Amino acid sequence: MSKMAPDIVADAFPRLFRLQQIFPRPRLDDVVREVGLELAKLDLANRIRPHQRIAITAGSRGIAGIPAILAATGTYFRSLGAVPFLIPAMGSHGGATESGQRAVLASLGLTSDTCGCPIESSMETDILFESPLGFPIHCDRLAHHADGLFIVGRIKPHTLITGPIQSGLCKMLLVGLGKQKGASTIHAALSEHGFFEILESSVPRMVRELNVLGGLAIVENAYSETATVEAIQPGEFLTQEPRLLEQATEWMPRLPFDDVDILVIDAIGKDISGSGLDTNIVGRKFNDNRAVPGEKPIVRRIVARSLTPASEGNGLGVGIADIITQKLYAAINQEVMWTNGITSGHLGAVKIAPIYASDRAAITAALESLPCIHPRTTRLLWIQDTRNLLEVDCSEAYLPSAQSRSNLAIQGPLMRMEFDQNGQAIRIIKGLFP
Repeated sequence: MSKMAPDIVADAFPRLFRLQQIFPRPRLDDVVREVGLELAKLDLANRIRPHQRIAITAGSRGIAGIPAILAATGTYFRSLGAVPFLIPAMGSHGGATESGQRAVLASLGLTSDTCGCPIESSMETDILFESPLGFPIHCDRLAHHADGLFIVGRIKPHTLITGPIQSGLCKMLLVGLGKQKGASTIHAALSEHGFFEILESSVPRMVRELNVLGGLAIVENAYSETATVEAIQPGEFLTQEPRLLEQATEWMPRLPFDDVDILVIDAIGKDISGSGLDTNIVGRKFNDNRAVPGEKPIVRRIVARSLTPASEGNGLGVGIADIITQKLYAAINQEVMWTNGITSGHLGAVKIAPIYASDRAAITAALESLPCIHPRTTRLLWIQDTRNLLEVDCSEAYLPSAQSRSNLAIQGPLMRMEFDQNGQAIRIIKGLFP
């Protein structure tokens, strides 16, 4: 495939070098064994009778080793004589349809074969009770009518929610299992109440009424590996999640620099983050299009190149980017995306940014939107996505800072930013999203 003339590329764009980031790396060598050991701590043998149907939650996020984790969970319950099955706990994802939610699970490698459990899916909900704060609490009907419920989920900072509990077991119980009706209700309630206030008023009663048997909390490291798993008693979700959130925040990946003119992202997607791209990583948790005072990093322009196939057309997050490519836009299923945006109340994330026909045109537009910055001094970072930050392409303006830090390793010389004859980028980091 032919490339653009090197002198044109060199004149128009900053040169890049490859940078490897070094993060703390706590990890489990045998995740399945650890899951079994943790579940045994719950001492459920006296609470479960033979042939009871136990619903186990399966979310819509890309969690490391999640098929094996869910399979080990199912094995544990079968060892007690129970009949486990998986249910999607993902709010309105998958276009808010039963088949769509099954498809989301399949895209994550979650099938009855890989998990060793049947998957039952429905968008029907029951209203469990009226919250003391004045709104109904919905729950997946299959979960409500099961003999017991077990929550499996990852603990991490949420892209919008603040406070001591964010993404995790409580959110999966309250929002994920609420399906579209419940998720929409909770997101509307967030306009008047803090998330922790909502949890305190609802989770304890949900635990009782749904016979929640416990939870398995997963925390990952910056390498997208399982750092720890922890079984939590049902009455301790509210007290234990804050500690695990602190741990998850400490171990999560970050951009190598806090001052960024242009951030190019190969892919956004629902399997990467609930908002398509993690706003904690790009510094847009409180405002979709800029960092608020005191927030880091400061990223002035975001260029998004594509949508992950596992998103099934849900382009939520496209509005957080400032510029997108035609390739990304063509992959969006607007109905699916709008359903998620309306349900979550995150309308800014589904607005369409300016669309450019190629990577070259999109990056050029980003440069032209910052007229006071010369291409050679532009602080540009290029990443695969907001989960995979071990290797980053950095513009030469960052070279002196990179050379002075022990947690950064320069992997190669300065290289030209190159494009093929159609203006599509030829990446210098092997294995990144095409």
